[in-house]
Amino acid sequence: MTKRMTRLLAASALMVSLAAVPAFAATTPTPATAVPAPAPAPTVAPSAPVEEKGDVDLHDLRITGEVKEAFAADKELKSLDIKVETVDGDVHLTGKVHTKDQEEKALSLAKKVDGVKSVKNGLTVEAATKE
Repeated sequence: MTKRMTRLLAASALMVSLAAVPAFAATTPTPATAVPAPAPAPTVAPSAPVEEKGDVDLHDLRITGEVKEAFAADKELKSLDIKVETVDGDVHLTGKVHTKDQEEKALSLAKKVDGVKSVKNGLTVEAATKE
């Protein structure tokens, strides 16, 4: 046998053994290579109401949050303690403001939030006391 034939046989044997490895691995999973199928994602009906603290609606929570953000971003209203409650898109504001302008501004900002049907004014105007 010549050197060339020996090399050719060795190369052929190597190619056959390498070709068999992926085929064997694909048909015989081992615990190290076995991958479990992912669990199916839970499904939730899009119109299902969200139940939190007595059936609070996420839409109302979003509105309340956006009204509070608008108040916090306003330099006149951010220091005031205005409570915001939303039920079915109807916003109810309660608390104390120092001027009629602050009251009107709070009402106006609340009305501008997307999804607000109405704004009920429970604010009281009380002049700030100087200490």
